[in-house]
Amino acid sequence: VSIRRARVIYRKYHGAAGNYVVLKNLGNNTQFAYMHLLRPSPLRVGQVVGAGELIGLVGQTGRAYGCHLHFEYWVGPWQTGGKPINPLPYLYSLR
Repeated sequence: VSIRRARVIYRKYHGAAGNYVVLKNLGNNTQFAYMHLLRPSPLRVGQVVGAGELIGLVGQTGRAYGCHLHFEYWVGPWQTGGKPINPLPYLYSLR
């Protein structure tokens, strides 16, 4: 599920990441990537999703060796100039 209100900026398939979605948080400069989804996400690029809204189902697509969610938290643009950061402090703050 989406952990914040965000806009879908990528919904693609990649040989390593499998079915994936990248969300840009509304109101700040962070992005979240959800990879190895079971099927392509039902979301569309440009769509706004709310916190808690379904992104997709956990899967094993791409270069995955077991069913899991590969989750990344980025400050700045995902893979194009931003930097990945540890998501745990942010996730704990949502409790």
